[in-house]
Amino acid sequence: MIKKTDANIISEIANLQAKKIQVTTLLMLKPYKDVNIFCYGSDKFLALNQELLPFNLNIEINLLLSESITCYEQMIKDLENQLTLNL
Repeated sequence: MIKKTDANIISEIANLQAKKIQVTTLLMLKPYKDVNIFCYGSDKFLALNQELLPFNLNIEINLLLSESITCYEQMIKDLENQLTLNL
Protein backbone atom coordinates (compact mmCIF):
# COMPACT_ATOMS: atom_id res chain seq x y z
CA MET A 1 0.00 0.00 0.00
CA ILE A 2 1.39 3.37 -1.02
CA LYS A 3 1.26 6.03 1.68
CA LYS A 4 -0.24 9.30 0.49
CA THR A 5 1.70 12.47 1.10
CA ASP A 6 0.10 15.44 2.82
CA ALA A 7 0.12 17.25 -0.53
CA ASN A 8 -1.80 14.38 -2.16
CA ILE A 9 -4.33 14.32 0.65
CA ILE A 10 -4.82 18.10 0.55
CA SER A 11 -5.31 17.92 -3.22
CA GLU A 12 -7.91 15.15 -2.84
CA ILE A 13 -9.74 17.16 -0.17
CA ALA A 14 -9.84 20.22 -2.44
CA ASN A 15 -11.18 18.09 -5.32
CA LEU A 16 -13.92 16.60 -3.13
CA GLN A 17 -14.85 20.01 -1.73
CA ALA A 18 -15.23 21.36 -5.29
CA LYS A 19 -17.50 18.45 -6.19
CA LYS A 20 -19.52 18.97 -3.02
CA ILE A 21 -20.01 22.65 -3.90
CA GLN A 22 -21.23 21.74 -7.39
CA VAL A 23 -23.67 19.15 -6.06
CA THR A 24 -24.89 21.54 -3.34
CA THR A 25 -25.52 24.19 -6.00
CA LEU A 26 -27.59 21.70 -7.99
CA LEU A 27 -29.53 20.71 -4.87
CA MET A 28 -30.47 24.35 -4.28
CA LEU A 29 -32.32 24.40 -7.62
CA LYS A 30 -35.13 22.22 -6.26
CA PRO A 31 -37.97 21.81 -6.83
CA TYR A 32 -36.87 20.70 -10.24
CA LYS A 33 -38.96 21.22 -13.34
CA ASP A 34 -38.89 18.99 -16.39
CA VAL A 35 -36.08 16.67 -15.27
CA ASN A 36 -34.23 15.19 -18.22
CA ILE A 37 -31.25 12.87 -18.01
CA PHE A 38 -29.06 12.67 -21.09
CA CYS A 39 -26.90 9.61 -21.66
CA TYR A 40 -24.22 9.22 -24.28
CA GLY A 41 -22.48 5.96 -25.06
CA SER A 42 -21.70 3.47 -27.79
CA ASP A 43 -22.40 6.14 -30.41
CA LYS A 44 -25.96 6.46 -29.12
CA PHE A 45 -27.83 9.18 -27.33
CA LEU A 46 -30.71 8.62 -24.94
CA ALA A 47 -32.82 11.16 -23.10
CA LEU A 48 -34.73 9.99 -20.04
CA ASN A 49 -37.59 12.03 -18.70
CA GLN A 50 -40.46 11.59 -16.28
CA GLU A 51 -42.73 10.16 -18.96
CA LEU A 52 -40.42 7.17 -19.50
CA LEU A 53 -39.97 6.17 -15.88
CA PRO A 54 -42.35 5.01 -13.15
CA PHE A 55 -40.26 6.79 -10.49
CA ASN A 56 -40.55 10.45 -9.51
CA LEU A 57 -37.38 11.94 -10.97
CA ASN A 58 -37.63 15.02 -8.74
CA ILE A 59 -37.45 12.84 -5.65
CA GLU A 60 -34.75 10.55 -7.09
CA ILE A 61 -32.51 13.46 -8.12
CA ASN A 62 -32.95 15.03 -4.69
CA LEU A 63 -31.95 11.77 -2.99
CA LEU A 64 -28.99 11.26 -5.30
CA LEU A 65 -27.66 14.76 -4.67
CA SER A 66 -28.26 14.64 -0.90
CA GLU A 67 -26.54 11.28 -0.55
CA SER A 68 -23.65 12.49 -2.71
CA ILE A 69 -23.10 15.42 -0.36
CA THR A 70 -23.14 13.10 2.65
CA CYS A 71 -20.66 10.79 0.93
CA TYR A 72 -18.30 13.65 0.02
CA GLU A 73 -18.44 14.95 3.60
CA GLN A 74 -17.45 11.53 4.97
CA MET A 75 -14.66 11.15 2.43
CA ILE A 76 -13.32 14.59 3.37
CA LYS A 77 -13.41 13.69 7.08
CA ASP A 78 -11.55 10.45 6.40
CA LEU A 79 -8.85 12.31 4.49
CA GLU A 80 -8.58 14.97 7.20
CA ASN A 81 -8.06 12.16 9.72
CA GLN A 82 -5.23 10.83 7.56
CA LEU A 83 -3.63 14.28 7.67
CA THR A 84 -3.71 14.34 11.48
CA LEU A 85 -2.26 10.81 11.61
CA ASN A 86 0.65 11.94 9.43
CA LEU A 87 1.64 14.58 11.99
